[in-house]
Amino acid sequence: MSSSAVETESPDLVCELDNVQGMVDALTSVRWKRHQDAVLELSEHGIVLIVEDTGCLQAKVYLQRELFVRYEYSAHGRPRFGVSLGLFVDCLNTFCIPGHSGPIEFQYPGPDMQLLLKYVLISLLSSIVYFMFPSS
Repeated sequence: MSSSAVETESPDLVCELDNVQGMVDALTSVRWKRHQDAVLELSEHGIVLIVEDTGCLQAKVYLQRELFVRYEYSAHGRPRFGVSLGLFVDCLNTFCIPGHSGPIEFQYPGPDMQLLLKYVLISLLSSIVYFMFPSS
């Protein structure tokens, strides 16, 4: 197998949080509308979420790599992709289960250039939940 084939198979980012509540709180603070789009920008320093409203108001949430338990970045440049902020926050909120929090893994790109979220319930080791967000 050639080295270029191996490079295309490895994701640009794999990172893991042990608790998503802080991330949910930060993203909720810039969620002005129920149906709102956002842009995620990945870098070796962390993740930036950018939200704009009618071209005159912009908010950014910086998630530094130190917030993550694991942060493996291998992209060349800074990949950017869009997500539905409401859907993303609602999905992350489902992982905020008092007394049953487990690590959540983010991977980009997943199949078909999607953001892939993987959650493993600690109390039920056989339970793995995948969510995929299409890039826009």
